Amino acid sequence: MNGDEIKARLAAATPGPWETMGESRGTAVVAGGRRVTLCRNTAAARREDADLIAHAPSDIAALLAEVERLTVEATASRAA
Repeated sequence: MNGDEIKARLAAATPGPWETMGESRGTAVVAGGRRVTLCRNTAAARREDADLIAHAPSDIAALLAEVERLTVEATASRAA
């Protein structure tokens, strides 16, 4: 896992906020006020799928921050 590559992909993505909006054909994932994708109302794509997609940018950012925090903590522990 290369954290810098992940951060670059996250920074290049459509700015948020990312959210879901119900539509007649399914659940849209909206970022920065524009529809990014649509999870259609089928057995294969559900609202939960759209929610996962919509939360991915903030979840990834939080996970990266935690990895960085733990790396700093581990480095400091080894130095002590």
